[in-house]
Order: sequence, then C-alpha cells, then structure tokens
Amino acid sequence: MLAGIAENKRNQVYVEANRDAAIRLCLSQSGQHDVVVLAGKGHEEYQLVQGQLIPHSDAKSVAHFFQQEAS
Repeated sequence: MLAGIAENKRNQVYVEANRDAAIRLCLSQSGQHDVVVLAGKGHEEYQLVQGQLIPHSDAKSVAHFFQQEAS
C-alpha cells in the first residue's frame, strides 16, 4: 500500500504489521460518528504471515475491543 503514497507523504502514515493491534489502534482513535472499514480479510479466520497460517478473526478482534471498553 505504501507504494501508492507519495514519497513526501509517507512520514504521515503509521504502519502496524500486526492486524489485531492495527484494529485496536484504529478503533481506539475513532470517534462516535466515524466509520471504520476493515477491508481485505474480514471473512477469513486466519492470516498468512511469512508462510505461516495464524488464527485471526477481524470480528473477534472488534468484539474483544468493545468488550474491554465496556468493562
């Protein structure tokens, strides 16, 4: 994705390689009327990281975030 961002704008982009951490960060920075779009892996129950399948669910990450926020 960084290839599509102008070289002089890349210092304005934060890259988080851990998808669960990225989801938590995004949700924690969003406001009451913001829309958060988790694109690309929403329906899958795993991530492929350096050739390894790692269990992951976007839906579970989001639910866990809001459960923690409610406590």
